[in-house]
Amino acid sequence: MKHILILFAAVAFLVGCSGGDETEGTENQAAEQESSPAVSLRNIDVLTTGGEIQLTAEAKTTEDEIYYKMEQGETLLVEETGFSPEESEQEWGEFQLNIEMPEELDPSDEAEAPIITIFAKDQQGELVNPNYIPVDMNMDE
Repeated sequence: MKHILILFAAVAFLVGCSGGDETEGTENQAAEQESSPAVSLRNIDVLTTGGEIQLTAEAKTTEDEIYYKMEQGETLLVEETGFSPEESEQEWGEFQLNIEMPEELDPSDEAEAPIITIFAKDQQGELVNPNYIPVDMNMDE
């Protein structure tokens, strides 16, 4: 009987000690989420005309600067470039990117369309919350 009481007391002690850690962990997670960089896009429009790609969209971001790059398969066509969406009283700010068609771009490669990636960066400089936008090369006017 003594063994059962000791076991019960030990379990009660462990359960009581673990309650505080859960609250602390939840608070830490909430703080990390509030401070993590993020970017969301809407109303995206991509036009390809006369050797230029024109991308217009609205962005909602926690950062002053967001980034884009363009790839086709494993080939990096446009290096990572930072930009700032328009400031707005609302949460969404408009932006427009005019990207010159890179010489390395292969419009005949139907298997791999060029992809524009728009993203934020964390404190370590790592890509966060990427938005992948395919470029339809058959839309020339």
